[in-house]
Amino acid sequence: VVVCSPDGKRLIAGTFSGNVLVWTLDEQGNLKPENEFAIHSGEVKCIAVSPDNQHALSLHSTGVACYWDIESGDVLARYSDFRFLSGGDAMFSQRGGQAMITDGTVGAVIDLSKQTILQQMALPSGSGQFAAIAPNGGVIAVGRTYDVQWIGTQRSARPIVGEGNELAWSAVFAPDGRRLLTGGRENVKLWNVKTGMPLQKFQMGDGGYVKHVAFSPDGIHFAAIGGPIGKLVEVFRLSDGVTQR
Repeated sequence: VVVCSPDGKRLIAGTFSGNVLVWTLDEQGNLKPENEFAIHSGEVKCIAVSPDNQHALSLHSTGVACYWDIESGDVLARYSDFRFLSGGDAMFSQRGGQAMITDGTVGAVIDLSKQTILQQMALPSGSGQFAAIAPNGGVIAVGRTYDVQWIGTQRSARPIVGEGNELAWSAVFAPDGRRLLTGGRENVKLWNVKTGMPLQKFQMGDGGYVKHVAFSPDGIHFAAIGGPIGKLVEVFRLSDGVTQR
């Protein structure tokens, strides 16, 4: 797991042991090791950085979410009883006062000033390999066997279901939250979040399941890494017609 801070000055990576590695990035794009912190045991499944670039949330396979200081590595709070075995997602609110985390079975909202969980929301049951939170926090997407489900976090409407024919191992929302990418076996699929309908399918050159997908900030390009070796990063451009839907 690797994430760049919002200001573009740091790169943070999570390890299988639960440690995090922090690099600084200079104006020439050179990386310099800054710190290594032992945040918590268990593989790091996700890292999110606060809008002010000062704090981070890391989700660990042992079922614990950690809120910590990037400069010192001090863990300010731990939230347990989650299940991040397959995956999970975390995001900070735009002003940084709250954060949301999900393990695919529940969604939780955290008050960062009080370091307490404000609210928990049970998600529809079922097995899946991914969970993703929309950029505005209004929707959580989860894999449910072969299908994809979108659950609104601010209303009690029934989930929108996108019917699939294979397991999706990874997912990411477009920056505008209107589309979702899912990584399957040797392919990536683009979905319409509002309708649950597939928009386009992209064939990978690398074999195995796609474990990582990422959108560009403009929502026009995306990158994907296939498995099991994962040595090839493939970049795709969405067609103009698809980006308007």
